[in-house]
Amino acid sequence: MTRVKCELSRILIIDDQQLYMVELRELDGERRLEMQIGFLEIMTIQRNIDGITLPRPLTHDLMVNMLKKLSLKIVEVCVTDICVSGNNEGTFYGEIVVEDVHGNRFTLDSRPSDAIALSTRFMSPIYVSERVFTKLGL
Repeated sequence: MTRVKCELSRILIIDDQQLYMVELRELDGERRLEMQIGFLEIMTIQRNIDGITLPRPLTHDLMVNMLKKLSLKIVEVCVTDICVSGNNEGTFYGEIVVEDVHGNRFTLDSRPSDAIALSTRFMSPIYVSERVFTKLGL
């Protein structure tokens, strides 16, 4: 699977329309991938970017705490696929690659929004499969 390194380039929040999106931009090119995600995921991504910590951990914070206690780190995340329906909407699929202290890596199936939320905490790279760009005509 050919993958393209991307960065989180924009977060779009339009509360009155309940529209929450992230935009991933190809680092060595011009392509951009926009994904609509849930309110909780967009808020945890934005909160982390803004450096805001809450007194009690929310779900993504809990996951980070668990991974660190187990001496695991997220080394990369990837938007691996999209299943496009008839009305040109789609469901994105993702993966999180985790590494232990011995260098062993394993891959976890994930929603891309959760993978991106966690990648912002571990400062891990974000990739998009070339297959996703192809299916979307980008």
